Amino acid sequence: MKKVLYLIFAAMLGLAMLISCAPKAAPPPATPTTRFSTPSATPTSNLPLPTSQNAWDNIVTEAKKEGKVTMYTFSLTGDIGQAIAQAFEAKYGIKVEYITGVGATLIERVKTEQAGKRFIADTLDTSSTIMAGAKKDAITAPAGNLPALTQKDVWLAHPRLDDEGHLIAFDTLYQIPYVNTTLVKPGDEPKSYQDILDPKWKGKIVTSDPSTVAYLPRLYSVMVSRKILDDDFFRKIAKQELKVVPTVRDDANTLIRGEASLLLNGGTTILNPFIAQGVPVKPIDMKEGAILAMSPSIALVTNAPHPNAARLMIDWLVSVEGQTVYQKARSNLPVRNDVPDFTPTGGRFKPGKIVITTIADEVEAARLQREKVVTKLMGLMQ
Repeated sequence: MKKVLYLIFAAMLGLAMLISCAPKAAPPPATPTTRFSTPSATPTSNLPLPTSQNAWDNIVTEAKKEGKVTMYTFSLTGDIGQAIAQAFEAKYGIKVEYITGVGATLIERVKTEQAGKRFIADTLDTSSTIMAGAKKDAITAPAGNLPALTQKDVWLAHPRLDDEGHLIAFDTLYQIPYVNTTLVKPGDEPKSYQDILDPKWKGKIVTSDPSTVAYLPRLYSVMVSRKILDDDFFRKIAKQELKVVPTVRDDANTLIRGEASLLLNGGTTILNPFIAQGVPVKPIDMKEGAILAMSPSIALVTNAPHPNAARLMIDWLVSVEGQTVYQKARSNLPVRNDVPDFTPTGGRFKPGKIVITTIADEVEAARLQREKVVTKLMGLMQ
């Protein structure tokens, strides 16, 4: 019996020694890491939407903790951007940093950064036409129930451009024809777009290139969709030997210098400062109405590193205080009716009829410009 027990003990001891000498299993491989493998921000689509004052107070508190907002901007440059940054920092103690550039370039930069998980931009702003494309590219997020946007009966037109709450307009412009008053006598101005087809205007009309500037595509998108104008108008106006120039500043300068008598579609934000200086130019109140474009607009960027500060900035921009600071620096018409009109006295324009753009208009205008639909229709292809 002792011999049997001894043999069993020896066998167990040998097995234990074999186990202890066996090579250890390799540890599981480490999860590969890269510089940008960990998002630097909570995805903004997961942010709680404020439904009460306490919830918004919490967002303000978190925004102050974040301490910074990085704005990719086409609009907030020079003295305007400085005025916004100083006022916002003074109120909330949050630093404002700007990355400025052309809208399409800024959008491509955000897309590249997002693809590489480099989350830098908190907000993005440029023309609403271009911003509609940014939303389509999924680089914007809903701003949520911002307190300013819940206010009623204070808006020239409500700044929230889409049902999901991505795009918030913080500026306006009237888009209408202008005349040079030294070349066009009082009473000789066109009263409607159809009047511009009169042979007397042939060779005297300037416009910006519809393949690079949104004005003519927006005119087409707004007026044709509402059956105010049609394709035939654009074909006929093209036969008036238009002077086609690259930008809205070029068409304004062409009119001011007297190289054209009539600007087919000018913007108040471009021409108001010149009118304030006494140039011989004035807008025309057209029978079809003046297009009121809610543009530019701003959006919260997907995966913003400072999402609360970004939402606070967007809300502030369309508040009474923010609009007062911005429009005073911009010398323009606010999006709110409870803020003074800062447009120069000579540049103020009170149209008899207003046609307000929608996000659908801007999306369509972006398509028309991208696909050169109006350019082709008017025979302006090189």
